[in-house]
Amino acid sequence: MTEWNDDRLDEFRDRVDDGFVKVDRRFERVEQKMDEGFSRVSADIRELSGRFDKLQHTLMQVSIGLAGGLITTWLFFIVKSI
Repeated sequence: MTEWNDDRLDEFRDRVDDGFVKVDRRFERVEQKMDEGFSRVSADIRELSGRFDKLQHTLMQVSIGLAGGLITTWLFFIVKSI
């Protein structure tokens, strides 16, 4: 009777070990997919950062141009009124 139980326990242990090997493989695949996804997100963020830098540069140029135009107009009216 003990021999039968030992054989069954050995079989169960082997099945459990096989299950853990399968789970480990699945986790490796999930980790690989997550790494790929994070790499894509990082690349997208770098691209957006570059776009925001260009937008900020453009907005600064427009702001400086508008400020220069307003100052020029203001000075024109001051000089004209003298």
